[in-house]
Amino acid sequence: RALKFDVGARYDVMGYAYTTDLPATQTGRWRVPGDTTVTYARLNPKVGATWELSPRLAFFGSWREGFRAPQQSQLFQQGAALNTVGLRPVHVGAAEVGARGQLGARVLYQLAAYDMRIRDDILT
Repeated sequence: RALKFDVGARYDVMGYAYTTDLPATQTGRWRVPGDTTVTYARLNPKVGATWELSPRLAFFGSWREGFRAPQQSQLFQQGAALNTVGLRPVHVGAAEVGARGQLGARVLYQLAAYDMRIRDDILT
């Protein structure tokens, strides 16, 4: 019987250097932000464990986080919105638990439950 752990992290950096030849406009229906630089950075952790009860049965679980920067169209094509340049990145948290194993000589199986939570996303 073995208990194994998997721990890691991923550091992501993403950004935009936005310049426009149009004048910055903060009123009306078609607002245009001025030249700006936007950077997003995040350390995303992950942790997992596998408990092997026998060569034919193991339980596993994991938890991880991630992020995605807003798209350039969400940031710099404001339309009538007051300020889209200050949008936060999308954050994701995900957890999974399950079991995998072997039945007989030819049948492998895996059963899992998965939950993902997304926040600060813009749905269109």
